[in-house]
Amino acid sequence: MVEDYGLEPPPEYRETTTIDLLRRQLKMETDRSAALQTQVVELLAAHQNALNQYSRALDALRKTEMERDNPVRLTAEQLHVLLHALGLRFIQPPFRNHFVTGPGSTDWPTCHALVLLGLLQAHTRLGGNDPWFSVTPEGYKFLQLSEGELPL
Repeated sequence: MVEDYGLEPPPEYRETTTIDLLRRQLKMETDRSAALQTQVVELLAAHQNALNQYSRALDALRKTEMERDNPVRLTAEQLHVLLHALGLRFIQPPFRNHFVTGPGSTDWPTCHALVLLGLLQAHTRLGGNDPWFSVTPEGYKFLQLSEGELPL
């Protein structure tokens, strides 16, 4: 370098060198900053992905636990019949345990499906009237397990 020989470089050379040095440093800092920003964005994306996977796994676990605890899934019509049989569509707490219907009615197949599920019990006709159904202990248990889901 010129300084090594005791000579002063011209001022414009010093300014150019200083400016070039500052520009190089600024470029290096900018490049490093951009690289860090890219890493941060990648880490945030990976973190969000992990949170989404955790959330999906947790939802699946909750659903599995619900299905294990209460594997029966009723249609809206079936749930209506169970609630109506106990009078829960109108008054709390239950004040009855019967549902009267007969062949040809829209509720007849629903009631028989609930009998097959063990939630209703079929009874013979009383005095020539239509057959009737009552909620079984399993039906009561189902309603208690599903209480948060009931459209009361």
